[in-house]
Amino acid sequence: MEHLIDIPNFFESDGDGKPFENCLVCGKYLLDGETDYVIEKAMKNYDEYEFSSTIY
Repeated sequence: MEHLIDIPNFFESDGDGKPFENCLVCGKYLLDGETDYVIEKAMKNYDEYEFSSTIY
């Protein structure tokens, strides 16, 4: 049984604004519906400003 969910825009690539298609570690294709995966994003918040940037 397939359990696909929409990926929030927050987790798209900062470089091109598109969903990640391949794992950044092993290169495996992720969007075939057969590969389970987790998306993680580490952010740096700047308290003095209403701004954050992706560090990974």
